[in-house]
Amino acid sequence: MKKLLGIVVLGMLWCNVGNAEEIPEKYLDKNFIFKTGTPFKWLENRGNWGTFSIHGRQTKKPWSLRYENKIVRDGKYSIRFETREKDCGKGDCPRGKFKGSYGRSELYFDKSLSGRYYKDHGEAWYAWSMYIPEETDHVRPGYTILGQFKEYKGTIRQKKYKACRDDAGIRLGFQLNQKGLYSFQELCTKKPNQKKPTYEVLDNLLIPTKEMKNKWLDFLIHVNWSFKEDGFIKIWINNEIIYEHNGINSSVPYTYKGKKPGVAFRFGIYNGMRENKPIKPQIVYYDSLRRNKTCEETALWHDCNNLPSNDIEIEGQFKLSWHWVDIDKKTNKIIKDEFIVSDLVRFENGKFIIDKLGSSNIISDKYRKKIVFTKGQDEKIIMNGKVNLDYDGSDPIQVVLSPDKNNKSYAGTGVHNDENSDKSENIKLILEPLS
Repeated sequence: MKKLLGIVVLGMLWCNVGNAEEIPEKYLDKNFIFKTGTPFKWLENRGNWGTFSIHGRQTKKPWSLRYENKIVRDGKYSIRFETREKDCGKGDCPRGKFKGSYGRSELYFDKSLSGRYYKDHGEAWYAWSMYIPEETDHVRPGYTILGQFKEYKGTIRQKKYKACRDDAGIRLGFQLNQKGLYSFQELCTKKPNQKKPTYEVLDNLLIPTKEMKNKWLDFLIHVNWSFKEDGFIKIWINNEIIYEHNGINSSVPYTYKGKKPGVAFRFGIYNGMRENKPIKPQIVYYDSLRRNKTCEETALWHDCNNLPSNDIEIEGQFKLSWHWVDIDKKTNKIIKDEFIVSDLVRFENGKFIIDKLGSSNIISDKYRKKIVFTKGQDEKIIMNGKVNLDYDGSDPIQVVLSPDKNNKSYAGTGVHNDENSDKSENIKLILEPLS
């Protein structure tokens, strides 16, 4: 028995040593430049995701893509991505108004979840961990995408439907913004009673900037990619359910290589529409990447038997009041608190329902109809959505409402615009029970 145990232990040691030697020393050299369009060696369990591949438009710089052994979530290494001013690869350099307007450092998974579709489609679980250092900021006024579930050959749809010409086929993406980390979905859908499809972008603030830096963000995603109403997306980050979307999450299908489209996951840093001016380097780390068909086979950092629910634990009808609040940046004092409008809403079986919208020229009905309430920690409630105070194109905001246990009301303030040098513009929400 002791002899057998010794053989097992030696075998395990040999495996560990063998695994450690599988990454050649040249790849660990900080001056090494990875070749585009080739596999990227990774020793950790990826579930059924297959191997990593290096994007064909990867920037060819030694800092662009590296193994990291200091900032690690699990195992021996994490993956370090970096982009610097005007970094671009062969396919991106010609894009935009100048060389370096677009650039990236990206890996991707190419193995299809289902043979019936071209890439992933249907139900799946995904997991990864992301670390954003303090010094990494978004590129203004351009964009920085840190991960995306993207279709291949989406131009086939764009040629058929004019309404979908802006649809890049990103079913779910993650974008860095001055307010924090956003999710976004590009949807060009056609319901049974529609002759032509309509295009829309759903974006949502997942984590405010002050809560996302210098720590590991553990993502767990349960999704049913679908062209029908049975689709859903649920996103957990660390100990909270951050986002939930039910319904169609895949644009009007097309046929490529005899199959309807699915998505491949790309991750790293992808910049677009940068201005021709100096920018700070951006660095992001990824680790603990898995895909599978069940939570238990996928999650490393989440308890599958006790995943937080999005059901809000209050019931009844409420008056939801909106206020425009300006705060002096130097003194942190409120210099303006203006009532805008109130709506009649209710919470029923854990869900938020709008019964009647008030009339307002400042916050449009269009956006208020789409706001989402989720369950926060310590009995708090979180509102996410666009509010469009006095101009088009505003980003989504997040308002965390805390309970007042004396009268069962909730109140909170979220930053709408912080670009003014002497003040910040905020939205204050007050939920007051009506019975």
